[in-house]
Amino acid sequence: MYKGTFAIAAAALATGAQAQNFFTGFEAPTYSASGAGVPLTVGINNPAGGQDSWYLPAGIASNVHTYAGNAPGFVQNPTGGDQFVSGISGGGTNFARAQRNFAFDAGQFTIAWDMAAMFLATGASAINLSSMSLQHDTVPAGQFRQFIALNNFVDLANPAAGWKAEFNVFNAAGGALNNQSPGTTWAALQVNHWYRQSVTFDLATNQIVSISLEDLHSGVVTATSPVGWYMTGGAASTLALPNAYRMFVGGAAGNAMGWDNVSVVPAPATLALMGLGALAAARRRRA
Repeated sequence: MYKGTFAIAAAALATGAQAQNFFTGFEAPTYSASGAGVPLTVGINNPAGGQDSWYLPAGIASNVHTYAGNAPGFVQNPTGGDQFVSGISGGGTNFARAQRNFAFDAGQFTIAWDMAAMFLATGASAINLSSMSLQHDTVPAGQFRQFIALNNFVDLANPAAGWKAEFNVFNAAGGALNNQSPGTTWAALQVNHWYRQSVTFDLATNQIVSISLEDLHSGVVTATSPVGWYMTGGAASTLALPNAYRMFVGGAAGNAMGWDNVSVVPAPATLALMGLGALAAARRRRA
């Protein structure tokens, strides 16, 4: 992320002074990277050993790359800096995960991230390509409030044809609503092309409040407020609050995802940070 944009990010984060917030562009000196990739995590469930407290709950490590000469071949993120993270599935159960703890309270938050998808193998892919999700480091799945922003290739037999961003959520009664599409914009995404997605959610009402998707190459933003989308437990959930978020890459060997500019902010800072992608793109075009 560029210095001017980072300064505005810091100001936006400061508006949420009473709640925890987080932002990273995976840049030096906090993160070490190379073209081949430097592991983001070390060992299993070892935040102290990972870069910037990221840890691996299970599976295989993601890597921090320089955009220049990166081994997977991701294009430069128009709003990225010098470095980013990639996760590449090894197939079977060798899925790439990276998790970081966060002290969520019963308020409203926005989580946002840049993402790009690729398929680095030949032949057909398999579900699921990747996801960003709320997590808990000790409570089992199904026993804490969660949504999953789930990605898959549109045609598994032809991954180059594009991919789609969907959601696993719940209705008010707590029934599962899997593979929900926010709209047509989310259903026709290009491979090796950067997008920024944001999700605003309310842990008091357990609802998904709004979702946005920005094409970081064109600057076009699409936003929606889905009706009746809840997290685990539905409208009357008494489940535990999440205390982490996770980047995941799974499915077939060769499924690959690039991640950058991850932020988690309380509601007062939401609007300012949702515009960071467009601001950085504008500044880059003027440079």
